[in-house]
Amino acid sequence: MPSLYTITNGALAASADINQVVNTLTANQNTPVSIRNTDPIAYTLQLENTDTAGKALLIYAPDSTTVLARVQATGMVASPDGSAAAPIVTTTHAQTLTNKTFTSPTLTSPTFTGTVAGGATYSAPHLTSPVIDSGGLTVTAGNVVVTAGALTVTAGNIDLGGASGVLLLGAGTRAAGGDLRMVNSHVIGWRNAANSADDSLTFDGSDRLVIVGPVIASTATAGGVATTPANNAGYLPIVLNGTAYKIALFLV
Repeated sequence: MPSLYTITNGALAASADINQVVNTLTANQNTPVSIRNTDPIAYTLQLENTDTAGKALLIYAPDSTTVLARVQATGMVASPDGSAAAPIVTTTHAQTLTNKTFTSPTLTSPTFTGTVAGGATYSAPHLTSPVIDSGGLTVTAGNVVVTAGALTVTAGNIDLGGASGVLLLGAGTRAAGGDLRMVNSHVIGWRNAANSADDSLTFDGSDRLVIVGPVIASTATAGGVATTPANNAGYLPIVLNGTAYKIALFLV
C-alpha cells in the first residue's frame, strides 16, 4: 500500500512528488491519510461550503452507493449499522420515530398524537404529564396500575365494555363474579344531598348488609325472641321505580 513521503527541504519537487498528493486526493493510488493535531484550540479538520446548499461532507459504504454519512446545510444524517443514512435522533427536535424500543425511558410532558405506529415498544416508561389528544389509549395486555395520585376523568367515560370488562376494587380476595368486584368490608359511599355526611353500603363480618343513611325515627317497642315488636324503630325511605316507599325498621 503506497504512502505519502516527505520531500527534503530545499530540494526541487519532481512531478512524482506532486502526483502523490494529487493521487491521494483523487483516490488513484489508494493511499490512506491520517491527520493528527495537538493544538488545543484549532480543529483538526474544518470543512465549509459557502453555497446555500452547504454540501460539506459525503461518506460512502464500500459498495460506492450507500451513503453512510452526509453533512449539508439541512443537517446531518448518518448510518448506525451500515445501512442507508438516517436522521440523527435528538432530545429537542420534533421527530417521528418508528420501530424503536424504549427501555425505562423518562418522558417529560410528551404529546402523543394519533397512534404510536411502526411497532414502537415502551418498556416501563416514566411519563410526566403525558397528553393523548386523539386516537385513545388501548391496553391489549397487562394492567394500568396507579400506585400514587389518582386516575381522574374530567370528561368522557370509563368504558368497561366486552364480556370480561369488570371493575376490581381493594387489595385482597375480591368477589369471584359480578361487574363490580370488591373485598369484604369495603364500602360504597355517596355524599348526601345536604353535603353534611356520607350515605353508604357495605357488609359486616357476619355478611349482614350495613346501610348508613337517613332514617325517619318513630317510637319503638320491644319484641320477643320470635315475635315482631308492636312498633317499629323507624323507617328507611327509598324510591323504587319512581315511587317513594318507607321500609319499616325493627330493633333486634
